[in-house]
Amino acid sequence: MKYLLASLLLGTLCLHAHDGHDHEPWTTPAPPLPEPGVVTDPKDSPLTYEVVQGPNPWTNQAILNDPDNFQFVVVTDRTGGHRDGVFPAAMKKVNLLRPEFVMSVGDLIEGYTDDMEVVVREWDELDGFIDELDMKFFYVPGNHDMTNGGMADIWAERYGPSYYYFIYRDVLFLCLNTEDTHPSTISARQQVWARDILAKYPDVRWTMVFLHKPLWQYEPEVVQQSWTPIEAALQNRKYTVMCGHFHRYAYTTRNDARYIVLATTGGGSPLRGPEYGELDMVSWITMTDDGPVIANLALDGILPQDFNTVQNADFIWGVLSKLSIGFDPAYFVSENGYTGGETYFRAINPTEQEGLRIQVEQSADSAMTMHPASFELAIPAEGEASFPVRWSTPENQPTYGNVTGQATWKITSGKPDDESIGVSGAFAFRPSPKATVTASGKVKAVDGSLADWDKLPYAVDDDPAEILRDASNWDGPEDSRFRFGFDMDENFLYIAVDVHDPVRVVERGVFPWHQDGIEVRVDARPGAQRDHSKASNFRVGKDYLFFAICPGDTLEDIYMNQTLPAGTAFATAETEDGYITEIAIPLKALREIQGGELEAFRVNVAVNDRDQGEGAPAQLWWQPDWRGDKTYSGSGTFFVE
Repeated sequence: MKYLLASLLLGTLCLHAHDGHDHEPWTTPAPPLPEPGVVTDPKDSPLTYEVVQGPNPWTNQAILNDPDNFQFVVVTDRTGGHRDGVFPAAMKKVNLLRPEFVMSVGDLIEGYTDDMEVVVREWDELDGFIDELDMKFFYVPGNHDMTNGGMADIWAERYGPSYYYFIYRDVLFLCLNTEDTHPSTISARQQVWARDILAKYPDVRWTMVFLHKPLWQYEPEVVQQSWTPIEAALQNRKYTVMCGHFHRYAYTTRNDARYIVLATTGGGSPLRGPEYGELDMVSWITMTDDGPVIANLALDGILPQDFNTVQNADFIWGVLSKLSIGFDPAYFVSENGYTGGETYFRAINPTEQEGLRIQVEQSADSAMTMHPASFELAIPAEGEASFPVRWSTPENQPTYGNVTGQATWKITSGKPDDESIGVSGAFAFRPSPKATVTASGKVKAVDGSLADWDKLPYAVDDDPAEILRDASNWDGPEDSRFRFGFDMDENFLYIAVDVHDPVRVVERGVFPWHQDGIEVRVDARPGAQRDHSKASNFRVGKDYLFFAICPGDTLEDIYMNQTLPAGTAFATAETEDGYITEIAIPLKALREIQGGELEAFRVNVAVNDRDQGEGAPAQLWWQPDWRGDKTYSGSGTFFVE
């Protein structure tokens, strides 16, 4: 093989039809004597071979050696909750592919800060990764790269124009800025520039458009103001559009052109796989006269350009994400524990999608037994279906909330077989002690002090339910631990969180989940909607409330903007070995969400522990993260007495 490759590199490949084996027990035909001379086939130039009589052990297809064809790589979102190590590892893999150059679609740094020293440090780190490449890299800005005027100035100082073009082998590369003067904006000035460039080069063999946000999927006014003029200028030419931002791959066509939203190259993602469009990837593109041939390279494999179509994405995010599926929760009296009992598997479909079917099967590693071990259920459009299931513990020994049943599921769309879409996943069933909140009726001073609180009853110390982000940054309960509790008066639900964290890293203007801080989620919706919830599918401020708070002195220090009900209050104060946070939520708002008197609500609390200035924090969860497969129905539910 190494000699074959060497011949290719020298530009001449000589083929000889002989395998080199003449020994028994097989006999092989000897190659016929060649005719005098060497033949060069024009379609295979510079391939030369000796003419032989009869068949040859190679096909008649041409060698793919058009000198006008070329290969390049596209990398996508590195940030928006970056995962350390993914992007630099991807750069090494790109080097192995040997493209002629590398394109990007933005979100290369975390950004979102007014501290320009942080911005410069992040760009220095990013450029260090890119310096490992042996080929040219083209920068395109995203919202994390150009969040404000100061960051735009730094871009200009380091990289010059934020939108530009170049031509390579008669292909026009048009690189746009979707954050031009405002978020999700292609300014009028940039539009005029793009129109002029396209008019100047009307006869290129292809046009490749790179930008960060898929503005054609935005609100009508954004489409009209920022994308429609660009799209109009692209008419009557062959072009392809590539972008990122959503961290989910989706492929479609518009105006007979391909529009591709890429997934991630290290950005935040649940990484549920190709069927969700969630994976770390780069795109390997070969430019031909018929346009780009696109192979999407997962960091652990190769996928075609249409591995996640818009139809599949529409099913996932338009139907599946709106379903509520899972086992109804089971609660028990603390001192008695749980040995088994009947519950229901429930599926609620608020969409108009008909023909949905779900198959459920007990997992091989389940610590509890499901009876029956498998079943199938039809889910009606705009309706609900349920199936009775009995769970039992090993040898019917009582559990006190630490034994989990596991099941897998697969939902099919019910379309004809050749178009049917199937999506699978897993979920858990875990009985829980019934937890209650008893209102003291006392008004709390929301001041970051526990002076008017009794002991906080719920603790996470040496055994968090889940540790996410970078678990190696947590050294045990002496490094970080927390307690929390609730109280109520006539007007408010109060939440207090007491965090032990002797070493705190807090930076103004940085998301709380990137440093030391708490995250509290409160879901007050009724019944099954709340019990079966996975927070990644919900609207913050409408389906559930989300608090992300850091210890600090001012609002800018401690809190990133969120959507919260009017009258919500919160405060935080540092202590000798950590910090205390208090939250007051108006009961009126929770009653509106529940649709009546507040009978129950669901809560999860996480603490982010970052002991050093670089790297991701360890994220300690009281209950498993609602967004993951470890969550179980009803986890963290409190009943109001």
